[in-house]
Amino acid sequence: MFGKNWMHNPVAAFAVVIMSSQAMAESQAITFSELRDPAALIYEDPFQDMGLQMLEELRTVVRLEARFEQGDIPEDAQERLMTSLEDARKRLQDNGHDIDALLTQRWTVAENRKRATTATNPELENSYVRMNGFLIPAGSNDAGFPIAYLVPEIGMCSHKPAPPPNQLVRVQLKELSPVNTPYVMVQVSGTLRVQPSDETIFISDGETRMHSMWQLNAKDVVAATGSANSVTLNGWQELLQSKTLARTPPGAD
Repeated sequence: MFGKNWMHNPVAAFAVVIMSSQAMAESQAITFSELRDPAALIYEDPFQDMGLQMLEELRTVVRLEARFEQGDIPEDAQERLMTSLEDARKRLQDNGHDIDALLTQRWTVAENRKRATTATNPELENSYVRMNGFLIPAGSNDAGFPIAYLVPEIGMCSHKPAPPPNQLVRVQLKELSPVNTPYVMVQVSGTLRVQPSDETIFISDGETRMHSMWQLNAKDVVAATGSANSVTLNGWQELLQSKTLARTPPGAD
């Protein structure tokens, strides 16, 4: 669809990527944050505001109590570790934390946190949408369709953590990807469906697990046109170039 050097030729890029006004009108512009189920984000998390120090004290309590229950502590270390356990419990209590209540809730909170990262927005199922993001080519699927991933930030899934599964979009393309390097900035439009997938792909820094809850069957993959809901192509190019140059070792040109 695009030539090899389309990113370096803004005039040619604009000539081949501008979407029709009809397609723009039919599609719904969405952001990555809208992909999450809003209901799954509402839950009580008593651990959220504890702070790192208090969380570490709680971990100490859990770890040492488990060791005492299992009876695997050498006799000469029991007194020292019991003192550490009692000190950790006292610091938590002095800061107003109910240890037993916290430990009772931890599995429920863990499940709620997991749901918040995997539950999808039911209102977007089978919607025709358009999204801005960074495209990561990922080969093809069993049916022979090219596959890519759309992420909200440059560098995600390589030197930055992958987004949660409900904010990582697996894109099925109709034809060969218009880009052959990771993190080219694009706008993708197509039909969005809940279709969980979990695969490992190779990106520039090595293998990465791509756990996604969404598949976007792409109709168009285009460069930004500078509209109110997108970033200008030149701005995108400058950002990409700055990120690339920062990672390029001296003398690599």
